[in-house]
Amino acid sequence: MPANTSFCEKPLTATRADAVRCFDAAAAAGRILTEGFMWRLHPQTTLARELVDGGTIGRIAHIRTALRNTAGPGDIRRSVPLAGGALADLGGYCTSAIRLFGGEPDRVTAEAVFDGVDVRFSALIRLPGGALATFDTALDLPRADELELIGTEGSLRIPDPWICRNGHPELTRKGVTEQIPVDPAGQHALTGSEADPYRIEFETVSAAITGGPPLTFAREDAIAQATTCEALMYAATSGLPVTLR
Repeated sequence: MPANTSFCEKPLTATRADAVRCFDAAAAAGRILTEGFMWRLHPQTTLARELVDGGTIGRIAHIRTALRNTAGPGDIRRSVPLAGGALADLGGYCTSAIRLFGGEPDRVTAEAVFDGVDVRFSALIRLPGGALATFDTALDLPRADELELIGTEGSLRIPDPWICRNGHPELTRKGVTEQIPVDPAGQHALTGSEADPYRIEFETVSAAITGGPPLTFAREDAIAQATTCEALMYAATSGLPVTLR
């Protein structure tokens, strides 16, 4: 990457304070800094946001999401010195989805199972307007990728929300389910490697570096993400709900 760039894989930091320091340092050095959540830049996610923002499923009432995988003992994702764990490695996807579609959390509660780090993590989040969200993530369970957006007039289920390979979110309204193609007109050329969310992320960040459109997700988003994840971990370790605003 060029000298004016800091492109960091998620999680950017473990705490809000560290995230603020990172962006302050980047600004002082004249660098672009962004946290790498590639799935949010893919046309599939853009389509889902358009459907939700357009009122296709009514007002968001509940968000249900999960990301589980298996990482055995000795895996770097279980490293205590590196602040590993299910929430940090996988739960960030779930948390970023809840924030993207539901807004910044008002209150969080959480439970975790620890084996050095949190190997299983589940949370309940209260969102603006009375909406709720739940997620579960794990480092010791079979693979699962889930995102369901439930509204007052329907629901939108995205079978492959993070890697974006399915290409057909499922919209249900009045008891009828239909698949909505991500790229019906071929305008995004989503064939083969063109559909790779990592490629899309790299090209988006590269364009910003070279003077193109500014990044949609930058300082404010990354700090809010760190704030939410820090609150979730505190809730899980303390057994207390955390009010964020």
